[in-house]
Amino acid sequence: MKPWMYSVMAALTVIALGTPSLHATTITANQDPGKFGTLDQAKTTCADLGCGPAAAVNSFVYLQTMFPDVYKTPLVGTSGARPSNAEQVDAANALAPKMGCCATKGTLIEDFILGKMEYIESKNKGVTSYTVQDSLAWRTNPPGGSHPGAAKPDFVQDQTKPTLAFLAAELKAGEDVELYLSVFQIQPMTNLGDHALTLTGISFDDATNTGSVSFVDPLGGTKGSAMITGLEQGFIKLDYKAPGVGGDFSVVFAAVAESPIPEPGTVTMVFTGSLLLLGSLRMHHRRHSSS
Repeated sequence: MKPWMYSVMAALTVIALGTPSLHATTITANQDPGKFGTLDQAKTTCADLGCGPAAAVNSFVYLQTMFPDVYKTPLVGTSGARPSNAEQVDAANALAPKMGCCATKGTLIEDFILGKMEYIESKNKGVTSYTVQDSLAWRTNPPGGSHPGAAKPDFVQDQTKPTLAFLAAELKAGEDVELYLSVFQIQPMTNLGDHALTLTGISFDDATNTGSVSFVDPLGGTKGSAMITGLEQGFIKLDYKAPGVGGDFSVVFAAVAESPIPEPGTVTMVFTGSLLLLGSLRMHHRRHSSS
């Protein structure tokens, strides 16, 4: 059991929310869920424990759909058309060994991060930016890991609990984001295991830290949503109940994001700044010419 789980399991009630600030703001960021994959992990060779590869493939479909000029070699499938279900399954089966996923164990967060990066780089080298917030300390040799001796990448912010602001900023920047959850039931208080979701939207009140998230769930490959009920020991808390598994709530212990280089939000800022500069130079020229 992860060390932080003991404090979560000791808290049997939802946190009490303080009085909302007069300056509270609702933060919203959404991507088109139709741009993502619809892979059901049950269709893969890692059916029971393959949420990691399936969530990653659902994100890959988004990346290549939104940025075809960047991902010239498709991450999923072999053509420019939307990948078929069979092509999504094939991609997940190819990705699973890189993530250490098999019939007897799921995907450790370190293997998810490194395996996903290896897969993307093998298809389109040097065109992707990676960002991670992970509440756990990076493990160089986690038990059962498939990347022994792997040092922590510079883009990984370990021992950092994912924040709502981080998730919203990544979505607004056009990045794909996967959430790693730990799912709990209350009676008796039990950790049912970890699960990965592909995030497609978020809306929250920045004073109460409550709101909602939308996502593609590898359990069924369907669109879903969950309420953000606040923070639990600093972790984002959701009322997510895993289909077919159950649970009463979940906490987000890691978030993994990717986007093209430069990030889409950066491109927009540079383009806007260039237009403003050009407008300023033209205005200066006109004033100079008329004087």
